[in-house]
Amino acid sequence: MDKIYRALIEHIPVVTYITAFDERATLHYVSPQIEDLLGYTPEEWLAEPDAMLSSVHADDRARVLAAKARSDAILEPVSLEYRLIARDGRVVWVRNEGVVVRDEDGKVQTWQGFLLDITAQRDLEAQARQAFHDALTGLPNRALFMDRLQHALARRTEENNHCAVLFLDLDRFKAVNDTFGHEAGDRLLFEVGSRLRECLRPEDTLARLGGDEFTILLGNCQDVREPVQVAERIGKALEAPTQAPDGRQIFTSASIGIVLSTPAHKTPQDLLREADIAMYRAKDRGRARFEVFDASMNANVMQSLELESQLRLALARDEFELYYMPKVEFATGNVTAIEALLRWQHPTRGVLPPAEFIAVAEETGLILPIERWVLRQACRLLRRLQIAYPRAAPLKMCVNLSVGQFRKASLVEEIAGIMRETEIDPSTLVLEFVERVIQEDAQASTNTLTALKELGVQLAVDGFGTGYSNLRDLKRYPLDILKIDKSFVAGLGHDGEGTAIVQAIIRLADALQLQTIAEGVETNEQMMQLRALGCQRGQGYYFASPSTYEDLEPLIALTS
Repeated sequence: MDKIYRALIEHIPVVTYITAFDERATLHYVSPQIEDLLGYTPEEWLAEPDAMLSSVHADDRARVLAAKARSDAILEPVSLEYRLIARDGRVVWVRNEGVVVRDEDGKVQTWQGFLLDITAQRDLEAQARQAFHDALTGLPNRALFMDRLQHALARRTEENNHCAVLFLDLDRFKAVNDTFGHEAGDRLLFEVGSRLRECLRPEDTLARLGGDEFTILLGNCQDVREPVQVAERIGKALEAPTQAPDGRQIFTSASIGIVLSTPAHKTPQDLLREADIAMYRAKDRGRARFEVFDASMNANVMQSLELESQLRLALARDEFELYYMPKVEFATGNVTAIEALLRWQHPTRGVLPPAEFIAVAEETGLILPIERWVLRQACRLLRRLQIAYPRAAPLKMCVNLSVGQFRKASLVEEIAGIMRETEIDPSTLVLEFVERVIQEDAQASTNTLTALKELGVQLAVDGFGTGYSNLRDLKRYPLDILKIDKSFVAGLGHDGEGTAIVQAIIRLADALQLQTIAEGVETNEQMMQLRALGCQRGQGYYFASPSTYEDLEPLIALTS
């Protein structure tokens, strides 16, 4: 190698090399820059004939060997990026650019090329990827998705076509984390991401927004049928279970909202918001389905937002009120308990039952302070009534617990605190809940019910028979009362099946030493049949309709 050429290659910022044309890529020459790159002197590298390959990172070696074999076979230049391991253990990214050198007769003599240090470039690329990709799934994140959606909207305007956004939320993902653990939840998210990719075209964008939410951007859509077909493929792709780390199977589904772009969509946020609204409609309608956005959904959302604002004001202005429904002993007509029922004294719409606002309260979390207020007010009244109308068997107060309240970590502590504050006997407080509350997580439900029972309160399943509780559930939980749903009571006397169900519930309760209370008793005939079947207490319009304390007090006084 002449002096001029050597001076040049030994001062440029790359490592130059010459290797034999053999399987080991036997090293003939390496420039001094190798010491700056990897910490080895040229002499040390030359002493190890296959240093070019032995220094390659283990995870990249197969790829490098395959690329070398391919280049050796076709005798074309090689350009490859991979990692080398330095003397001190550092990982160094390089770009290898190599060419075949032939003699005067055209016979291949050597490979010659250079190694360029691209570690800094790779680090910057990794940082950029972290900024725009989800760490768990490797998918684009919200920032990158919104950027691509912005470009899709711009192309739509130029090319006069549509794009579509699908917003996916995994159903009951929290239950997966709670039951199987966060490792299983992460594995499920990764698997879902992989399955979603298989449902899409290469040019489509799939992103994870965070948590259990994914979004999909479809470009060049002619009409809504295309995103609908994608949603249908996704539904089928999610049917197969995934496996938790402990070997158990996890089943999942997704609620999907779809929106097709229109000229009215000016920003990415417009499309994403409407897809989100449609997704919540799908979730409200039973989950494991998709909904296409329409304008009425937007109106419903605006109404919900307005109602949320009014609910917050109602809490601040003390606009809520309790009505009470008596529970009566059939044999004597005595009021043995009263059930607290929430009403809203709306400033313009009058008295509103829970059905008018409870769904929004649950969605926004306002149900928790509202129900705390209900419990406190009910316990205060119970204490007043017990003092005013003492009796051998103290009057009881029944209060309903929602799913959200039941799942609240501080529930037991809050109830204990309110009972201490109001000085009521715990045995006179009955907490009622629907079957659905205790079916989502059996172990957590058992723990909560056991802790409540240890406070001394009574526990009642409301509307029993309409859910899917089984004997094992009833034996597991420390229950006191089964409330027979009014739909079964309504069939007494003219619906043989309804009568049989009521009789079966009463016999089941007797076998488990539980009390029964019939809901929706509206006639004397129903009361008499219930007594004949073995149910001794009930509530309904036959005895009294829900009313204020002032209207109910005379009945309590009369039967005390």
